[in-house]
Amino acid sequence: MNKPIVLVLLISISIILISLNLTPKIVAIKNVLNYFLFPVPGLSFKIMDQAEQLGENISSLIKLNEENRALKDRIEKYVHLENEYKTMLQENIQLKEILILSGHVKYDLISARIIVRNPLDWFRSVIIDKGYEDNIKLDMPVVAIIDTKETLVGRIFEVNKNNSKVLLITDKLSSVSVRIKRSGTDGVIEGRGKSYLLLDYLLVDSDIKSGDEIVTSGVGGVFPAGLPVGVVQEIFFDKKTHFKQAFVKPAVNLNKIGIVCVIIPQPLETK
Repeated sequence: MNKPIVLVLLISISIILISLNLTPKIVAIKNVLNYFLFPVPGLSFKIMDQAEQLGENISSLIKLNEENRALKDRIEKYVHLENEYKTMLQENIQLKEILILSGHVKYDLISARIIVRNPLDWFRSVIIDKGYEDNIKLDMPVVAIIDTKETLVGRIFEVNKNNSKVLLITDKLSSVSVRIKRSGTDGVIEGRGKSYLLLDYLLVDSDIKSGDEIVTSGVGGVFPAGLPVGVVQEIFFDKKTHFKQAFVKPAVNLNKIGIVCVIIPQPLETK
C-alpha cells in the first residue's frame, strides 16, 4: 500500500480513537498509533507495560522495532567511527610525507588542516586552521603533499587570527604562470570554477601534447618554479583570441585533501 495512504489511514484512526471512551485498551491502541506516527522517547516502554491490553503480537512487533532502531543507531556509529579512522589514517600519511619532504626543500612549510569547505562553492575556496598568529600572510602558496612531492593547491587570499581562506587554482579568479615541463613553453593556467583548468595564451606553434605535465614557471614571484599543477587532457585553438588552449586536469584531487602546506617564501638575498 502507498505510504501516504497508510499515513492518512493511521491519522484517521487516531482521530476516531480520540472521540472514544478512554478505556485501558483504547489508550493502549492510541499509544501504538502514536508510536508509529509521532514517536517520542519513552513511548515504547508505556506500550510494553500495556502488553496485556494489546496482545503478544503487537508487543513483539514493538519490541522488534525498538531492537531494529537500536541496531541501526549502532551501525551508524560504527560507520562514523570507521570514516573518522580512515580520515585520520590518510592525514597521518600526509603528515609523514610532509615530514620527509621538509628536509629536502629550500623553503619552510607550515602544515594546516582544512576545516571548512563550502558545498556551494566546492571549486572556489577552503578555510585552513592557521592564521596570522602562525605567520600566515596574503598570497603565500598552498600545496598538497602527494608521494612526498608538493602539488599546487592555491594561494592565501584572506588571513584571520587563527584561520585563513585559500583561493583554489580551480576558482575563476585564480591565474598562475606555468610552463610545459617537456618543452619549456610558458602559458597561464586559469580556474574555471569546475574540476578542470584552462591553459591559455599559447602561441599557435607552441609545442604541447596531450599528457604533458604542467608546472609553475616562477614568473611573478608568487609561486616557486617547478610545482606540479596538472596534466594536459585536450588541446584546441581559440579563433577569437588566436591562441592555442588546453584543458588541464589538476595534479591533485582537491576533494580528497585534508592536510595542506603553506609555503613560507625565503627572504631575498642581499649582496
